[in-house]
Parts: sequence; structure tokens; C-alpha cells
Amino acid sequence: GLQFCVSPVLGQIADYYDTVSINYVQMLVTIPSFISMVIALASGKLVLVISKKKLLLISSLIAFASGFAPLFVNSFAVLFISRAIYGIAMGVATTLNTAVVAEFFEGDERVSVMGIQGASVGAGMVLVTTVAGWIGKNDFRNAYYLNIIGILAFVLLFVFLPETGVVKSEGKEDVHMNKDVFILSFFCMMEFFFLITFNTNIAMHLSGNLAGDTSASGLLTGVFSGVQIVAGLVLGYITKITKKMTMSCAMLSLAVGTLLIAIAPSNMILLIIGHKTRGM
Repeated sequence: GLQFCVSPVLGQIADYYDTVSINYVQMLVTIPSFISMVIALASGKLVLVISKKKLLLISSLIAFASGFAPLFVNSFAVLFISRAIYGIAMGVATTLNTAVVAEFFEGDERVSVMGIQGASVGAGMVLVTTVAGWIGKNDFRNAYYLNIIGILAFVLLFVFLPETGVVKSEGKEDVHMNKDVFILSFFCMMEFFFLITFNTNIAMHLSGNLAGDTSASGLLTGVFSGVQIVAGLVLGYITKITKKMTMSCAMLSLAVGTLLIAIAPSNMILLIIGHKTRGM
């Protein structure tokens, strides 16, 4: 959830660093995702030399350090670079969280735990965005303090995650991905592209009485994440009902919710409904 700790206060950051292009301000949310994609691709090789637990512990420390750095140096360049470095932690965590679930759980239990994992991500986003909007109302820099979550994650991982050592390479495997996998991956990439774009810009596109209200933007992102929690917890039941149409239903829900947000940027009720629909 720390990726979005600055989302509710982007408007204030843009006003404070008024000589900086608005495009760079918006990239404070998207640059971690870009860096994380590169790191995610490298993670498969890293687990051959460093254990998953050690990599996750390192990523937690990186998240903490990069999040607190802008508190000590009042510079947009430092803030931007720190957000990019956070992308390293995000890339490792995004990849290995799923790998850890796959390693310790099988069958239907794995599907359920995957849902719980998604719910935990949603819970993090609820906490981070809602609190960031609240404590950052008077000073956007207060939102940086939320990166203490990095240390909390470090402690929990250190105590509870078993150490399984490095992954042993078993030679080359003859694995081929068919075109359906690539098509699905492309649409998933496009989904997250627009999803992050909306989360990045929601604070800057509220109109009417909601314009500039950091607590409102934090609440809306929190609502989206809250529904994500519920959907994650019941994912096992959802897949049993929707079967092969699960992904299609998810895309339809996202599209309807996004449409509501686009046509009603000043109506809090419709914005909440739209974010609830997107979160499903």
C-alpha cells in the first residue's frame, strides 16, 4: 500500500513544488511501478542466490529507508529518486509474495490464500491512503511517516516466515506459453496501467466542493481497497460460481466503476459507488 501513500496529497505536493512539471508530480505514484517491473523480471534469478525470506527482509528495509529519506532533505529530486528506489522493494514483494503462497499451499487452499493475500494488499491500501489523506491535510510531509510500515513488515517476516533457503536450479525445462497466456497478460497490463492512472490522478481531478480535499481522495482510494479486501477473502467462492468467466466479470466491474467516476467527479455518492464497483 505504500505505493499510494502520496496519492491523497499529490495536489499539495504540486502546489508546494510549483516549478516542477505536473507530469513529474504524478509520476511519484507511477515510477515505483515502472521500476518494480524491471525488478520483478530479475527476481527469478535472484532467488537462485538469495533466499526468498532474505529478499523480502531486504525489500522491507528499502521501503522504510526510501520512504523516510524525503523528510530529511526538502527536495523534489530526492523525493522522486526515493520513490523510484521504493520500486525495488515493491518489485521484490509483488513477485515473491505470490511465490511464497505457491510454495506453502496447494489446490483449493492455494486459491483461498491467494485471495487472502489480495485482501491484505487491499487492507494496506485502505490504511495507507485513508491515513495519508487525514494526517497530510495540513502538511503533505506527514504522509511520509507511514513508511514506518516497512519496519513492521520486517519484524513480521523475520518472526513468522520460514527460511527455505535458495531455490535450486534443476536445469532447463521445456515450458512453452501459448498465445492465450500472452493475450491475457497484455490485457492485465493494460488494466493495471489505467488502474494506477486513476489512483494517481483522483486527488487532482475532484471537482466542485471536493476539489483539493485530501481526506476525500484518501477515502475514495480506501473504499476501493476495502472492497478489494472483501473480494479477496471470498475469492475461492467467487471462482466456483463464475468459473472461466472470473476474469471477464472482473474487467466488466472495473469498466462500469471507472465510467461512474469519469462522469461524476464532483458527486461523492457516485464516486464511492464507482470505487466500490472498481474494487470488485
